[in-house]
Amino acid sequence: MAAPKIKKKSTAAKTSAMPRQGAAPCLILIGLLLLIVGLIFFFALRSTT
Repeated sequence: MAAPKIKKKSTAAKTSAMPRQGAAPCLILIGLLLLIVGLIFFFALRSTT
């Protein structure tokens, strides 16, 4: 049971360390994509009505 715990800790440390550096840009990109999609749907609905 000791080996899996060590593996989980090592992988968790690597995965938790990486997103901290790239979390902000990813969130910004997701936010921009959502805004663009929202604007497209908004104008599409406005043009149809």
